[in-house]
Amino acid sequence: MGLWESGPYEYGSMEASCVGFRADGSGWSVWENAGGAALTMLRWSRLGPQVIQVVEVETFFGTWAPGTRRLILDESGDDHEEPAGGGGDVIELRYEIVEDVPPLADGPMVVLKLAEPYEGIATYALSTRDIDSVDVPAVVV
Repeated sequence: MGLWESGPYEYGSMEASCVGFRADGSGWSVWENAGGAALTMLRWSRLGPQVIQVVEVETFFGTWAPGTRRLILDESGDDHEEPAGGGGDVIELRYEIVEDVPPLADGPMVVLKLAEPYEGIATYALSTRDIDSVDVPAVVV
């Protein structure tokens, strides 16, 4: 559980990603670059040791409101994907939790290493274990 961010590993990259896993099984992922962002709301559950299942429920596309975690939807009209039948993509993620010193960190951090990339990233550093409802990104129309 917690909020995991790719930032400490993104030296010189124009893209970043984060994944939030809440204790109640809800969560989100964000992939962003200079042109915009994709916010995916998800559900997750543990399948076994070092394996979780992620169900992607809805995805929104847009840009962040300055200084906030509020996603402003694109005006193109093609700013939202909801899976047919309400199911969503189901993804199994194999992982390990290790201690590492990312290139952009001053010292060791707790790190989530995925066997396969999720949101284009395979290594995330722990930002915080405690996620409040104010940490969950919001969508603004």
